[in-house]
Amino acid sequence: EAQETDVISILNLMTRVASISPTASNHLSMNGIGNAIHRLVCGFTNSSFGTSFPTLLLLIFNILASVQSGVLKNDESWDAIFIKLLNYLSLRDTAITQNNEGMMMIGILSLVLYHSNSGALVEASRSIVLNSYLVSEINTVVDVACSKGPSLTQFQDETDIG
Repeated sequence: EAQETDVISILNLMTRVASISPTASNHLSMNGIGNAIHRLVCGFTNSSFGTSFPTLLLLIFNILASVQSGVLKNDESWDAIFIKLLNYLSLRDTAITQNNEGMMMIGILSLVLYHSNSGALVEASRSIVLNSYLVSEINTVVDVACSKGPSLTQFQDETDIG
């Protein structure tokens, strides 16, 4: 339990750094944060680090939201992370729901597709696009977000990631 508390503290610190200074995401990625995250994601599928999973998802989201696609092209660990996350979801037989973790996953998967437009995260994006369930879920969330119009922007401004 003490080790998990330490992991959560470090993940929170990294998330805060990425949200305060968006260029930090490029530096973190160039210095191997992808490999560290991959090791953590691999641990989630085999161990009891479940309570730090949402914190890790927030870190991944913040990094993807601000990192330049070119930086991700040079790091194969990011593709491996997303393929592992997709496998983790399917192993848990978890439907992506409207809870915080589910919405964070949809955001992450959407950012993967966004970066694949620039040639990064191509393998991960193929895995998403070939999964009709995920494509349907992403479309549903995007449709709901678009229907909220300007209120979505106002809501985002009031969040930690906004």
